[in-house]
Amino acid sequence: RSTLADQPSTLIVDPTRPTTRKTRILADSAHQVLRIDDESTESVNAAIESQLLQVALELLDDADIVLFSDYVKGVLVPGMIQSILAAARPKGIVCVANAKPASRLAYRGANLVSLNRPEAVQAAGVARIDTADQAVRVAATLKEEMGVDHVLVTLNDDGMVTERHQISPVRVEVFDTAGAGDTTIATVALGLAVAGDSPEVFSLAAETAASVVRKVGVAVPSPEDIAIISARGIL
Repeated sequence: RSTLADQPSTLIVDPTRPTTRKTRILADSAHQVLRIDDESTESVNAAIESQLLQVALELLDDADIVLFSDYVKGVLVPGMIQSILAAARPKGIVCVANAKPASRLAYRGANLVSLNRPEAVQAAGVARIDTADQAVRVAATLKEEMGVDHVLVTLNDDGMVTERHQISPVRVEVFDTAGAGDTTIATVALGLAVAGDSPEVFSLAAETAASVVRKVGVAVPSPEDIAIISARGIL
């Protein structure tokens, strides 16, 4: 049986870039009120891009899902994104992205792209999104513009929508939203690979995201959280 030590290294070091450092400011030792980022957002150079793409393409042989966590920090450049999608989709690999308005068009051909409410407003060029019905229409418009199978718009206290589904929010006390978006998109990616475009997939994502915002700091759903969700019949 292979171990992590047996696997080829996928760590690529760029000596010209600083490691991103995020400093979170908390109030009352619980609620995050501010974050300060120290980082570079310049695009990686051609040599690093080539190395990253080579590793990604090699990993596709053992992948069921490709999840692009795109914060427009200069690592996921459009050519790399399209090359990965072009190689992954014919293999039946589910491709999902948590994108930004500036990078959304690079994900043409993806199974799903997620945007939050302010990002969807900016991407669609609308004044605002006040209701779930408006968000559904925006998702449908962006789906066609971006050339993807589905668009997910997350609405915080108002739940989330795609061009087909409206998912009610899970009401909890929020201590720290760090990690909620990543938890949502990771759950959706796994759900799409297992169950396809089912409303239960997005309901589960709402539940897992709610489980992490109740915690201080960057958190993930624990086995106990998953057991509680399962006991309510969500899984």
